[in-house]
Amino acid sequence: MAENVPLFTANCFKSAIEFVKAELGDRGLRRALADAGLPSNLPTAERFFVPEVSAGMFMDSAARQTGEPLLSAKLGGHIYVENEGTWGRYVVEGETLGASLKRFERAVICFCSYRGLSVALVDDLAWFRFRFATSGHDNYVHLAFAATGSFINIIRHFTWPNWFPETIQLNIPPPSSPSVLEDILPADIRYNAPFIGVSIPREFLTLRRRPELPLGHTTYSDALRARNHRPSENFEAVMEEIIRIQIECGSVSLDAAARSLDLGIRTVQRKLERTGLHFRDLTSRMRMNIARERVTETNLPLATIAHSVGYTNQFNFSRAFHQHFGRPPSEIRKLALAMRRRSTRFRRVPSVRPPSTLRG
Repeated sequence: MAENVPLFTANCFKSAIEFVKAELGDRGLRRALADAGLPSNLPTAERFFVPEVSAGMFMDSAARQTGEPLLSAKLGGHIYVENEGTWGRYVVEGETLGASLKRFERAVICFCSYRGLSVALVDDLAWFRFRFATSGHDNYVHLAFAATGSFINIIRHFTWPNWFPETIQLNIPPPSSPSVLEDILPADIRYNAPFIGVSIPREFLTLRRRPELPLGHTTYSDALRARNHRPSENFEAVMEEIIRIQIECGSVSLDAAARSLDLGIRTVQRKLERTGLHFRDLTSRMRMNIARERVTETNLPLATIAHSVGYTNQFNFSRAFHQHFGRPPSEIRKLALAMRRRSTRFRRVPSVRPPSTLRG
């Protein structure tokens, strides 16, 4: 794997988790998440990003457990972009299909840490194309199948509920049983393409949203605000994202972090050592950064914050916090509160007494 590690939003797991739970139950779902190095209580909130490769491993585990190699092709029909947070709603609320695809092209940075989407006009067809950064990985086939279904569901907002494209291109080799896949995706499927592609007649770009679907008013700025930040693919930053999710879920593990990247533990350690860090040091730094956010931006009791970042008691937390920031958490909170009060204080304007009424 290259030094840069592609990430995408944990929102995309919401539909997948529901689907796998329905297929395998709680036990099978937990196993699939563990095989992908992901917490059993993975948060699917907008502020979290996970390694892209872990999604393929998650679906590969589910497929192996069910004995259905093409399980992810079925999953694709259950993935709806509008369920993936503010950015997804922004995408599907375009007035026409062309406008919606342009929105996707613009907002794809809210979905993943790179740009892999394009809309191309070829003769009388428009191609909705996407290429994942992990194309070619052992478990990539599952991402290709799932993405194809989700793209079709976007287009169905403007066509009809059971619409299928005439032609689909997949950047994977043919499966061992292509006829089974064609039952799930009844289209002319072309394999070994340079990208995942769904074709539509060019005139479809002017189709308006189906009238029974409510139209919202989500903006691009809404999508960016909901994200809080855009993740970096730098290895250190990726590890920070992984550790942040692990702290949120209550259990930090180097082994799980390595699995979620499809890397060995020693490989992860070597990559961190090149930046002058160890996993333990990075974890401590992330605990303190998260703690400082909660100390300065919430009114949560310090004992609650201590527990939320993995400390068993407030005393040990306060001591570690003081060592890291040079001040105890109670003092940092007082300073932050004073700064907020100064920044929100209105400037006092002298009142002007109205002139007295003159009597003749």
